[in-house]
Amino acid sequence: MPKPRKPPGREMEIDQELFGAAPYVGFGGWKDFHTLGFTRSDFERKSFLDVGAGHSGKALNWGKRVFGVDPFFGQFRDDPKLSPTSEARTRAIRAVAGRLPFRANSFHHVFSTAAVGEIPEIPFVPALLEMLRVAKKGGDVRLFVGKLRLPTHPIETSLPQLQPHLQKAGILFSRRLPGTREHHRFAELLVFEKRPSANVRQLKASLRKVGLL
Repeated sequence: MPKPRKPPGREMEIDQELFGAAPYVGFGGWKDFHTLGFTRSDFERKSFLDVGAGHSGKALNWGKRVFGVDPFFGQFRDDPKLSPTSEARTRAIRAVAGRLPFRANSFHHVFSTAAVGEIPEIPFVPALLEMLRVAKKGGDVRLFVGKLRLPTHPIETSLPQLQPHLQKAGILFSRRLPGTREHHRFAELLVFEKRPSANVRQLKASLRKVGLL
């Protein structure tokens, strides 16, 4: 079972009302493990981390090895269909995407549903690097994001520059369709596979040299 490090001392300064009203975030209906390409059997033997889990924390109910981080945990809704069970709430950790309170190589799968890569207040590159750090070697990071983006969007401006550095550090990037057909038209999965040879420290150093971090 992954062991949290000491929780970060400061919270991300973002507008709480905006965060709660952002598309998908805090609305459990968008969180479905099939959308992310997972199956029910995955939750019987693998560990997961939901980054930007939203007010509902719905994903915590998918399995006993699913953890969630969000700066606004503690404000769970009362809807039993969305809110995590009492046991699941013990795996809800108040933290920010750019400073995850877990040791390196803790989770088989680290994912974010319309949070990292969608909410402007979450810096894309630092959050991605933290997700890669806590993902196990042989595991991956999955970002569920919308397809309609301006050319100035952080994903559009960062990914082309990131890809050669990711490859050198042993991380394979690919774009996939969501696992649920109704999302194919407007959303996609950005998948970062962390090979056994992956070196996230090397990746961070490389990005710092070129000013991407």
